[in-house]
Amino acid sequence: MLGAVLTGGASRRMGRDKALLAVDGVALAERVAQALAAAGCAPVILAGQLPGLSALGRPVWPDAPTAGPPHPLRGVCTVLARSTAPRVLFAPCDLPALGPADLAALLAVGGPCVGVVGPRLQPLLCVLGPDHGPRAAALLAEAAPVRALVDGLPRVALSPAAACNLNTPAELAAHLGARREPPAPGPGPASDGGGAGC
Repeated sequence: MLGAVLTGGASRRMGRDKALLAVDGVALAERVAQALAAAGCAPVILAGQLPGLSALGRPVWPDAPTAGPPHPLRGVCTVLARSTAPRVLFAPCDLPALGPADLAALLAVGGPCVGVVGPRLQPLLCVLGPDHGPRAAALLAEAAPVRALVDGLPRVALSPAAACNLNTPAELAAHLGARREPPAPGPGPASDGGGAGC
């Protein structure tokens, strides 16, 4: 199955391109790409056209030019139009704690599906097929929310790590700080990161 990392967001709240921000010395887009590969996706591509993406050493599929502001569905439309794979596993680039286990849970469905963490839909963590391309293109033309594409798909419960996204410098600083701090003492197994304190 093709794995696609979506890197085309505007990153307005972060103030700089999130895809190339480093966590533990690895760009966010590459961290997500590594998780996709570990879950069994091959090949794994980067969808977007940020300067510097090619330096990550993976295939880059630039978004198709369209009018209007950046929209997450641009990358989805580009990948679905270009891919010859029967299905594509999509993941946004700003999930530093995303692991292969959550991605494998999506793959295990064997068809289109979307992730949820508790009550929260994760619309860009999804598996889609080429037949979703026309619908995605129509929604992009309307500037509709991404969830309109995935609302009717089977939902797969994922770990809190799958909801840990970085949108602002404060969230990035908090995430990096949490990773440097030793775990608090107490009973029970150590946390593997992610979740509310991601």
